[in-house]
Amino acid sequence: LNPNNQSHINARESVPPVKQQKQQKGIGREAAQAAAQAAHAEEEAVRQRKQNSNSKSCKIKMAWNAQTVVVTGAGVVGILLLVGRLVWRAMTAGMYTPGELKQAMLAEKRGESLDPEDQTCDLSTPGFVNITKSIKLFVHSIGDPQNRTIVFLHGGPSAPAVSTWKIAEHFAAQNYFCVFYDMRGCGRSTRLQAPFCKPDENPFASGAMPKLESEWGMGAHILDLEGGLISLLYAIEFPLNVSAIILESPAPLVKMPPATGKQGDLFELVKTKLSGEKRQQFDAFCKKLFDFSWHLKATEEELSRFHMSFAQFYFHGEDGQVEEVVESKQWEADTHAPRNEKGEVLPVQGGYATTAAYLSLGAHHDWTSQLRCVRTPTLVLHGTEDLSPLCNSQEVASYLPQASLRTVEGASHFGHTQHAQPMAAEALAFLSLHALLGGSAALMSG
Repeated sequence: LNPNNQSHINARESVPPVKQQKQQKGIGREAAQAAAQAAHAEEEAVRQRKQNSNSKSCKIKMAWNAQTVVVTGAGVVGILLLVGRLVWRAMTAGMYTPGELKQAMLAEKRGESLDPEDQTCDLSTPGFVNITKSIKLFVHSIGDPQNRTIVFLHGGPSAPAVSTWKIAEHFAAQNYFCVFYDMRGCGRSTRLQAPFCKPDENPFASGAMPKLESEWGMGAHILDLEGGLISLLYAIEFPLNVSAIILESPAPLVKMPPATGKQGDLFELVKTKLSGEKRQQFDAFCKKLFDFSWHLKATEEELSRFHMSFAQFYFHGEDGQVEEVVESKQWEADTHAPRNEKGEVLPVQGGYATTAAYLSLGAHHDWTSQLRCVRTPTLVLHGTEDLSPLCNSQEVASYLPQASLRTVEGASHFGHTQHAQPMAAEALAFLSLHALLGGSAALMSG
């Protein structure tokens, strides 16, 4: 081979310096572009990580704020519910506490005394006992005033006896003096004046309720929803004045709501007897019964006739309606019966007194602890044909340490009149075991 030729080949295959520089510059641009792309990618990655971090932080803040709102909202709702419950408890609480009556009367806070003056009634003849200058109670009796005394307390609510109960004749024959009285605001006793507010006024904001309480002692004095309850509360207030108590089918009102629940609810029991149109009428009656705003705007006569209408449902389909008619005729002829401006006789049942009884009881109270302190011998009578269930009488008897319960076969809720003989036999046997103490009386409620 010719060396010169080889040199020529090497010379031909070699790259000129200028071209080599251009190639190197191209490689540099590509490297720079790659580096720029890498830097951009890194920046993008950093930006994305930062964005993700901000998004996550925002979500955490949103979740925290949501939890804060929920917790705060729940706290506000809880406080509102608590306040609402406290207000409801205060508004629906009973207006009487056992023991306060004696204290109030001893202090004469109501202008009433335990020993009222200016008494013109000797109890042996029908007449009035003065409680205050403006309030009088009608009293009638049977028997010799020199004998041992039994005071009879009616139920109703606020529905006094037009005449003495038949059972009292059996007591009088066994040398007992039987005294009956019409509770405040009903029968022939002084009736409440109404209405307490104008038709366009809110009775609970117009001063009607304080007036009803201050002038009539609604909480402590008109609590006559049930004669048995009055007997028990009197024994708590004045234990030395009572030697024995006889309760006929008492309602368990010493505790509200009663432990017997709907099983012992009189309105529910009456409702089961009714059907069709009569049941619809009763539903309307019950709705109006607890519309106290209407009550405080009505007149005494309107309320009295309304409360009296309950009898048509209670006695529906029973013989008791006949007795109601007889008592109604006696009431119409009673010279002591109150009359309206037209001279018409007002119904025997109290109007405002009945409403006051419901209001003063309230929706919740518990006097069972005070009742367990009553050591007065007590007989609880219950008729086997009584619409009120036996469990009501059993509940009341269970609260009294010295109570015994006896059932009277065939007797109704009005055993003191319709089944007087067997009722009297049980009561007289009980009284013979518990001789009356000097100066004290026995109480019987119906």
